[in-house]
Amino acid sequence: MRLKDLTDNARIILQDEYPDRRERDALVSAMVRDFLHLPGYAIVTEPFADIPESAASAFLDCAGRLSAGEPYQYITGWCEFGGRVFSVAPGVLIPRPETEYLCRIAVGKIRQMQQGDRISYGGGKLRILDLCTGSGCIAWTMALDIPQADVVGLDVSAGALDIASGQFSTDRPQSRMSVSAPRFAQCDILRGPSATGGLKDWKDGASLADFFAEPLDAIISNPPYILEKERVLMRRNVLEHEPDLALFVPDCNPLLFYKAISDWALELLRPGGLLLVEQNEALPAETAALFSGFSRCETVNDLSDKPRFTFAVR
Repeated sequence: MRLKDLTDNARIILQDEYPDRRERDALVSAMVRDFLHLPGYAIVTEPFADIPESAASAFLDCAGRLSAGEPYQYITGWCEFGGRVFSVAPGVLIPRPETEYLCRIAVGKIRQMQQGDRISYGGGKLRILDLCTGSGCIAWTMALDIPQADVVGLDVSAGALDIASGQFSTDRPQSRMSVSAPRFAQCDILRGPSATGGLKDWKDGASLADFFAEPLDAIISNPPYILEKERVLMRRNVLEHEPDLALFVPDCNPLLFYKAISDWALELLRPGGLLLVEQNEALPAETAALFSGFSRCETVNDLSDKPRFTFAVR
């Protein structure tokens, strides 16, 4: 089958689920790259290229799964995040651009801390905790972008921890870098920081007592924050495939995770330590109010100028 015929068929298959032409064309271009192993612009430059039957079949199968609402990242099994490739599966939330920006902010502020700009820093090995780690994209980004950092990620989901602990950055192999891979452990953070007592590394079962024995330098979290009543605003590729556990909170108690995170930060962060969380854009003031006991607290907008993050200093 010719490339033009194949992509025209894909657009027809996708048009009901993806009525926006730009979004549909972006998906088709990605499919050309990932399933046909051609550059996306081949749709324009090589429209009459002959596509082998096996590749054409995989391409159209992907289009069919997309039209049924399955997320593209779950079909391919990976997601780009911060210039790296992370494994994803239905057991974890697909990393969003907002969380990528959260990591950029966190790395910048932690580097400031290391350099002694604005925040007093005593030196030594940085200790960073990622609460509600999910795929581990935050924990791995911190470990890879901040040399010599000791990073631990916690999550209540065993399936998420399997994925997080198995991540491997394909573009910058760990064996060629002076980094320590993050450690991961199963923990319901709503139980509070007292739950750290018996935590063990998810991968090898070693105790994490050494990590929690001394105050931490930074805590980062992207916890569940979407209200149940906001379900009606979401597309079915999210509602039918991504884990509710990582998305939703009850309307009657939308900030329960942030209350817990505040407890963790107040108990575990050293004076001058950093806290950065992603939040519901509808609740920035309410979220910030939970961190009133910190020496500094501010709301930070995302790239769409929405109040997406709260940054606090212990």
